[in-house]
Amino acid sequence: MTTGDLLKGLISLKEETVGTDVFKAYNNTASTPEERLQRATSRKQEQSITSVQSHQVCLGKVPTIQDIMTKQLYSPQKAKEEFFSALLQRNSHYASVRKSQDSIIIEANFKELKQETRRQTLVLKALTEQFKIMEQKPRTLIFHHCSVLTSDLLEPFLHPHLEKLDLRYCEKIDNKTVRTIHEQCPNLKELSLAGCIGITDISSLYYQMLAFPNLEDLDVSYCINLHTLKLDAYWLGNLKGRSNPLLKEVQLISYIAKVDFAASTSSYFNSYKIRRRVFFAKYNCKE
Repeated sequence: MTTGDLLKGLISLKEETVGTDVFKAYNNTASTPEERLQRATSRKQEQSITSVQSHQVCLGKVPTIQDIMTKQLYSPQKAKEEFFSALLQRNSHYASVRKSQDSIIIEANFKELKQETRRQTLVLKALTEQFKIMEQKPRTLIFHHCSVLTSDLLEPFLHPHLEKLDLRYCEKIDNKTVRTIHEQCPNLKELSLAGCIGITDISSLYYQMLAFPNLEDLDVSYCINLHTLKLDAYWLGNLKGRSNPLLKEVQLISYIAKVDFAASTSSYFNSYKIRRRVFFAKYNCKE
């Protein structure tokens, strides 16, 4: 491993790949390392403290080789974990990982950071790193008002034991995301997509019924671009779909579902008839 390789591994609060830029700046045409460093930083260099002095200041002692091997004090992965853990602590007002009874909950509300997309992305990365090292994966995942959350950023959090997923008012959640949730979370019981304006069609890839065998509650209210809903959810108890003006086609297989499509469609959509026909397991409403 060379000095350049170490420089490439640097990360910062604003950019994980900052090390590559630092390496490029350092790898200039100056003849000596000192001159290259001075040119890279473009400022007068002062004498820095030695490694021994740095260890004494930061750690309170000079670590032995046993300390280093046991605690992996200089592991890049360990440094990354500590970096993102500190980032989460600084943003604890917006995001948290907590335990409720015997289950873990990851919760984040970005409503107050609506215009700070960069900060939202950093917090999501921090939560992703936290998720990776968790022995017990969360059964509840809550992301509200996140304007940067896409299918790719959400997927690392999805797992077969997830029971509750709340993504209300995450504008980049789309049809692909719903299908990914369907594939990765077979035991999901509660799903909220309220206000997810990127969703237009909830069905399988070939416009067939999308099966959620354990789903009990679904909220697709205020998905103002949603026009099709085809769902096979036998145990669904509640389906909310208020204020969806473009909704034209609904197919639902469920034994006990109570539906609420108030203010969702024009006059051709009779929610009373739908509620009656759900009892018989299936309905299809078209213009």
